[in-house]
Amino acid sequence: MSETSLKGAASKIAAMHLTKGIPTLDDIIDQIIDAGPDKLVAAGRLQYLRRLLKKAGAAQEYIDRAKDPELTTIFNAAQEEKARLRSKTDLAIPAGLAADDVAERLAEYDLGSRPDDKMALVDVMVAGCLRPSEVLGIRFSEDEDGTVMAENYSKSRDAGPRKFLCLTDFDRYQAVLEWVRRGIIEHHIVQPGGRPFNAFVQEKFGILPKGLRAIGSVLIARSAGRSLSAQMAAQRTALRHKEVMAPQEHYGTYADL
Repeated sequence: MSETSLKGAASKIAAMHLTKGIPTLDDIIDQIIDAGPDKLVAAGRLQYLRRLLKKAGAAQEYIDRAKDPELTTIFNAAQEEKARLRSKTDLAIPAGLAADDVAERLAEYDLGSRPDDKMALVDVMVAGCLRPSEVLGIRFSEDEDGTVMAENYSKSRDAGPRKFLCLTDFDRYQAVLEWVRRGIIEHHIVQPGGRPFNAFVQEKFGILPKGLRAIGSVLIARSAGRSLSAQMAAQRTALRHKEVMAPQEHYGTYADL
């Protein structure tokens, strides 16, 4: 393979990460490994270089030279870890709590009627990833660019407004939430943290009520696309966690959220 072809195959790598005008494949590989910031990034770049070389029609010997056994091991281990983390967003959702089911019910509630439906309480907790205390305590606002923010006024330790995500149109969600709140205040709907509601959720769905919040975050994560990083970012935002809070493997579990 000619030097010109090698440069062409590696041009995207060179443009993004390396200096241009690298004369040989070995120099390209060395600079990829030395460029950092860590071995996992270098392994990913080498894989990309092999893909470019194959696409450019390089002989197998050139493609094989762009392999490093240690980096390949690191890269494969990272992919296995990603697969394990992805399984956290692949939890079996109880029947009746799929995203379409929740969204359909939220759209159909008659807000002019007396609010007395426990399922409405379930749906707002799932769709908005609400803790029991947030059903009555959460307040909404908008920042300068119109992003909906949420703050839990029932928790003195709350660190301030954070971006709010929900499964459905926000205006409709907020209207249903206010309707449910009225039902709780007027004692038509049971308290979200009380024993009757806990028993209802356990009997109907086989989970604890705090699992509703986790299920909502999984549904929102799935809607963010196939990228694991995008799913985890959406799940963190939906749960209104701090950026540094909770390792990724913590997400998606019914028991802990």
